[in-house]
Amino acid sequence: MLSAVTLAVLVVVVLAAGLLKRAYLCYLYAFFITFQTLTIDVGLQITPERLAALGMLGWVFLKPHTYKITAPTAIFVLYAIVLTALMAFFIPEYADRFPILRGRLRWVFQVIYLLLSFVPILFIAKHLKSNANINTFINAFLVSCTFQGTLAFTQFLIHRFTGTDIFPLDLYNPIRSDSNIAEFTFKNLNIFRACGLGGEPKNLAYSMVVALTFLWVRTYILGFRFWRMVLIGFLSLILVLTWSTQGLFLYALLLFLVPFSVGLVQKRVPYKSLSISVLLMIMAIIGISKSQYGAIIIFRTIERISEDNKQVSGGIEDFDNIILSFLQHNPNMSILGTGMGNIHFHSRPYIPKELLYYTEKNVYVSKKGSIRLVSELGFVGLSLYLIMYILPIINIRRLSKKGIYRNFNFSILATSIVVLLIYLIASDGPPYALLMLSVLTALFWVVKKTEALNLGYG
Repeated sequence: MLSAVTLAVLVVVVLAAGLLKRAYLCYLYAFFITFQTLTIDVGLQITPERLAALGMLGWVFLKPHTYKITAPTAIFVLYAIVLTALMAFFIPEYADRFPILRGRLRWVFQVIYLLLSFVPILFIAKHLKSNANINTFINAFLVSCTFQGTLAFTQFLIHRFTGTDIFPLDLYNPIRSDSNIAEFTFKNLNIFRACGLGGEPKNLAYSMVVALTFLWVRTYILGFRFWRMVLIGFLSLILVLTWSTQGLFLYALLLFLVPFSVGLVQKRVPYKSLSISVLLMIMAIIGISKSQYGAIIIFRTIERISEDNKQVSGGIEDFDNIILSFLQHNPNMSILGTGMGNIHFHSRPYIPKELLYYTEKNVYVSKKGSIRLVSELGFVGLSLYLIMYILPIINIRRLSKKGIYRNFNFSILATSIVVLLIYLIASDGPPYALLMLSVLTALFWVVKKTEALNLGYG
């Protein structure tokens, strides 16, 4: 019942936004992207931002000739579709053990999902017509993260004083159980992990990392602002309260990736930014060593990684080692890939015996962006993806040598570089990589139009 009500409300909101103003639908997409808890399973998983993408698809269908796509994006999408269709003829017989829609025809739904994932790029690029629109789009995402942080902090406080989890992991399950509560045990203590409506704690942590990337880049390029620093502090706290191993590591890495990306865009060594990052890291290390929570942070990061490395596959949910084993024994498959959605068929012979029971009728893919791209689309697909992402960065940098929006453009480019890097090395990043690709594409058309006007062609 709750899922049906949620779906109905989301549909009404998407329709209203699209009818009022197309740009509102773009802002809604950015705002919805963090609400992973509201995912509804109707055979296919419908997340709020995918529902917004469906709304965008309707408008694209009405006037397809008014939307344009960059050549690298078109080539990547076409390559992915053609390769996946061709590889459908080489799916192993093991696929016959699955229902047809999860077996031999699963690739069809992967193609549909790919197209739906790239619709926002077309839509956002058309309807965000100025730097101001793009800034509002980014702010919509930051407002969403701040809202999620407020929900997560409220959730933490209520659980701290009452023991009640107001946002269980399975929100739509009427049967409440301990498995619905995100927590872990440390020295006989149950440590609660906040998640708000951001999905699992690791999902919320990833959202916080991306938001903090925006904020730190803006700080280094546009200067320090009091309320921005307050927001950085608040979102950093929320990230810690998720106790996400990946999130904590990414944030530590972020402190050095941001100065690197800022220096790359500005074409100079970022001594000041690096100095601030080193100082922050030293302060964090001292704080961890002195704080009573320091032992928990070490337990959730260094000790947990060390423990996972002793396991055969890093746990039931992490199949990266299995996929890597398949690619190592079949290096030719890493050139073009196995096609979207097929890797679990091909890699089955490399699954440890103790995990076979779990994988018998289950689908899995790599969670890390780079491994998934190589396993499904090969190094050719990975190269095309990087070209599709990096080329707009180069072109925008070339066209943004001067002007009042120069630093604003630089901040987006630097953020995009960091988001791309963490997508390639970490899990749960595809929505945010596509979010940034949408922003880059929109900014490219805006900058190109501005350049044409300056040259007297507009």
